[in-house]
Amino acid sequence: MSNYTKSTNFAVKDGLSAGTAAKRVRGTEIDDEYNAIAVAVATKANINNTALTGVPTAPTASSGTNSTQLATTAFATAAAAVMPAGSVLQVLNFTENALHDTTSAANVFGGLTGAITPSATSSKILVTMNVNVQCVQAFQNAMVGVTVYRGSGSSGATATGTNLAPAFSGSIGSNATLRNFATYEVDTSSDAQVSIQYLDSPSSTSSVNYQVAFRKMTGAKARLGGREAWSTMTLMEIKG
Repeated sequence: MSNYTKSTNFAVKDGLSAGTAAKRVRGTEIDDEYNAIAVAVATKANINNTALTGVPTAPTASSGTNSTQLATTAFATAAAAVMPAGSVLQVLNFTENALHDTTSAANVFGGLTGAITPSATSSKILVTMNVNVQCVQAFQNAMVGVTVYRGSGSSGATATGTNLAPAFSGSIGSNATLRNFATYEVDTSSDAQVSIQYLDSPSSTSSVNYQVAFRKMTGAKARLGGREAWSTMTLMEIKG
């Protein structure tokens, strides 16, 4: 975007004596002015449907303004700052419907995964999952354990990062590779949705990834997905 700058001062010519060469108005002078005006106009933003580039700025509205006035990032940041703790700042949803099998007795990653970037280190992330699991007679109706990790990896890989399932007393205790939020087992081939919900505190303003993990607890092989059913994950940033 350029501004128009006049090249020739035509008013000065009025004060020059008749017959002075500089008093004449040349066609090239007029042409140069019109060309400069055309360039300035062509590179200015249109009033309608403008696609701005660079870093455009605008006046910041006062707090509480509710109008069609543009909202700057400063206004949005200030508005978010006055929202009470517990306010929902953003919501993201993810889906997946592929089959994933494992013979591992320790948690491995499944395919359902999602990432969110918190706006403040004090924010909490509410992780909600509905995961389709199967018991398969051919797999000895293996019991399936399901959990969620703050971390990421390829499907079938050993789950790494932080297992969000809390530690508890018993034979598993604090072993993070074995802890699960939910289990599923029946005596015949069947599938079901298991639900997980956890309020996490990642203490980060960088992208945070969450991924489902599962393991075989009994039988030959555990399975996630199948029967064309969708597994879903919702990540909600909650103001701290």
